[in-house]
Amino acid sequence: MTSATLKVYTAVVAVVCAAAIAWSINQSAAAASWRSEVSRWQTVAQSTVVHDRHTVRRYRALARRYNALVVSTRQSQRRLLSNLQPVQVPTAPVPAPAAPIATASAPATHTS
Repeated sequence: MTSATLKVYTAVVAVVCAAAIAWSINQSAAAASWRSEVSRWQTVAQSTVVHDRHTVRRYRALARRYNALVVSTRQSQRRLLSNLQPVQVPTAPVPAPAAPIATASAPATHTS
């Protein structure tokens, strides 16, 4: 090999090595970027799960309160309807009230 060919070969190998190192650094940065992205998504997913569990607990409690309200409303409606049933009238006649007693009052004077 001639000296010029050796110089060109060395330059080509150096460029290939530099490109490989640059690509490796780029891939490492990309992998770090993906790792940080994955970490952020995992954090969001965990907080979403916690929020979802809390929301489910609150809605279950709300459903229990609603169901209890429905039951108590039905019971009070039944009581109200049973109280509104017509009262049985006794068969014996009810005596008429006594006439009011008339009291003597002074005659009114009317002046025109």
